[in-house]
Amino acid sequence: GLTPHTMVQRKRIEKACIMLHFSNASIDQIAEATGFCDRFHFSRIFKRLQGTGPAAFRRQTEHV
Repeated sequence: GLTPHTMVQRKRIEKACIMLHFSNASIDQIAEATGFCDRFHFSRIFKRLQGTGPAAFRRQTEHV
């Protein structure tokens, strides 16, 4: 029941989650590496799909 665009966004955000957890790349670098036009668009989509922003996600996963 998902559109192809939504599926692509979810896959890109999954990759971003892995990068946020396992790399020291900046959020700008991760946004670019996952195909988003800029950090702000990336952050907006990330928060919509994950329920938290990328910086907060990174801080949460540092303690796990």
